[in-house]
Amino acid sequence: MNGIIIPEETLIPGYKAETTLVRLDVLPSYYKIGTGKMNKHKIQSIDLLDEVIASNKAEQYVIKIIKDSVTYDSPDGVVTIPTHRMTDTEKRMFRRGYKTLYERDLVRRVKRGQYMLNPNALILNSYANCLDVWNSLHRYTPDKEKISNTTNLNG
Repeated sequence: MNGIIIPEETLIPGYKAETTLVRLDVLPSYYKIGTGKMNKHKIQSIDLLDEVIASNKAEQYVIKIIKDSVTYDSPDGVVTIPTHRMTDTEKRMFRRGYKTLYERDLVRRVKRGQYMLNPNALILNSYANCLDVWNSLHRYTPDKEKISNTTNLNG
């Protein structure tokens, strides 16, 4: 058990200290993921596990590459994917997976080579910043008509 112990020599002479062990929980690395439920602030999350289970291999490939590239303390959730290092097969799989995930509003492209997962699916420490970036990215129909963004912080 981890604890904090005060050495005797650091105490004022003549005083006794009660030693109390304090448990410091050690956690493995983790991400917060959406559960698909709405919270008391009227923010609807996306159940990331259900989405991954329902995804095909190409979609899972894209989610995994983006998830593996994001850091927990990322300021905006945007990751750079080096597609120039991918084989032709990997590029085709990435494009196919991205296209369907984009249609499901799980992934958006920020600019060439930069992508992000929906901040209501993979929740980072900088949720508000991630949501601002997400909402600044316009969505389009297959006919290139702009779709309004419906994700917001306050419902």
